[in-house]
Amino acid sequence: MRTLFFAALALLLTSSPAFTAEWAQAPQTTPEEPSEAVMPALPEGWITVEGTYSKFYGPFDDTPALVRLSEHADKSIPAIAGKLQTSALPILHIYVVDSNKDFVTLQPGAPPHWADATAWPQHRLIFLRAQSLRSGVARPQKQVLDHEITHVLLGQVFGSSPIPHWLQEGLAQWFAGEVTPEVTRQIARGSWGKGLIPLEQLRRSFPKDPMRAQLAYAESADVIGFIATEYGEATLTELVKRTARGEPLESIIEDLTGDSLQHLDQRWRSRLEGSWLSLEVFTSDTFLFTLASGALVIGYIGVRIRNRRRLRQWEKREQLENLMWPPLASEQPEDPKKKGALWPPWSQ
Repeated sequence: MRTLFFAALALLLTSSPAFTAEWAQAPQTTPEEPSEAVMPALPEGWITVEGTYSKFYGPFDDTPALVRLSEHADKSIPAIAGKLQTSALPILHIYVVDSNKDFVTLQPGAPPHWADATAWPQHRLIFLRAQSLRSGVARPQKQVLDHEITHVLLGQVFGSSPIPHWLQEGLAQWFAGEVTPEVTRQIARGSWGKGLIPLEQLRRSFPKDPMRAQLAYAESADVIGFIATEYGEATLTELVKRTARGEPLESIIEDLTGDSLQHLDQRWRSRLEGSWLSLEVFTSDTFLFTLASGALVIGYIGVRIRNRRRLRQWEKREQLENLMWPPLASEQPEDPKKKGALWPPWSQ
């Protein structure tokens, strides 16, 4: 029973959608075109589908998917570039890989083992897992592509200048349409216990702990959504432009919003912590399942205790009755050694 109880408790504390970050930072070089050393040789049987702003590479059998993705990229690349106000539209090289081995070996560096896709902004390279390699609960492939396109275009805007990590990931999720109610639920699950992570701590990197890292991604998406909703999406464009020029983030935020970065962080946090967010974890299916499991365990233990207590009461009552009314001789079992009797009867 203790095993069942602790298993249910562990399920509550650890359950959440699988943590999947989508990109890996490339080496800090800025070639006009990806060098031959970086561009991988195409495996046998692969084809190239050229679009206006992209070149897609993948297996011949995936031609319909490559064409669909290329058509989508021809729309999303200029759309996202317009929001970021990039000075030029580069050609993006996008590999749609249908084997785990190729996903690792084709890239200019080792990708995270959990990545659904990776972006190498300074080389303008994107690697996507083919649909056959993706789980049934993965996000739409076009949405993942938009996420990676944003990373590459941000890399073109910032060049070798550092990008605040929460700004990088928040913008990628915002332009990919990933800021949904699920983000709020992720914040609810991740913040239970240690609370929300201050933005200042998310400037250079995200936590290594998977649960806290997932919270960092959700926070980044939500704070960008908060800024866009409160001050307009044009504020994001100015934020990117001025940050890329090397202006201090604190002064940019104050000029654009009228708030200091610290006060903006507090306003955003209070908006979440003062809402129904804190109750979200208590209404989740996982929590209700765990609560029900705990109730069953407690109920079972209670029944066992009551049954044992009742048995002890019956034994005491029987002992008392035997003292008051000893059994008659005719009720005593015969000695099995006498008269060849068999006892008990079912042993024959």
